[in-house]
Amino acid sequence: MKRRRVLGLIVPAATRPAHKKNILLLDSSVAGFRYYSGEEIWKKLEPGRSLDLKREPGNPFDYDAVEIYHENEKIGYLPRSDNMVIAQLMDKGVDVKARISGIREEGSPNERVGVAVELRV
Repeated sequence: MKRRRVLGLIVPAATRPAHKKNILLLDSSVAGFRYYSGEEIWKKLEPGRSLDLKREPGNPFDYDAVEIYHENEKIGYLPRSDNMVIAQLMDKGVDVKARISGIREEGSPNERVGVAVELRV
């Protein structure tokens, strides 16, 4: 009998976790926030809200570009310095999720919205 099956029989179902935690891949700021719809939808942005990530491999400035959307409104990109691994995972069909990790009322426009990207396990 395989080890996993044996452990599954030994450990009662009630003691098993309902789900595993996601793995944090990146916690950074939204790049280019001031150039897109960010300011227009500022009041809708809240920590914890889901964001959509879309690859943009045809971007002439960054082959690994990953766009960030909030309710179908583009608010910017993952920073170029941090996007390569996430772009590669997305290209392979890996399920990555993004959410707003923080909001700053003041400061540089490119540091006002934090984005956390997690690997769903």
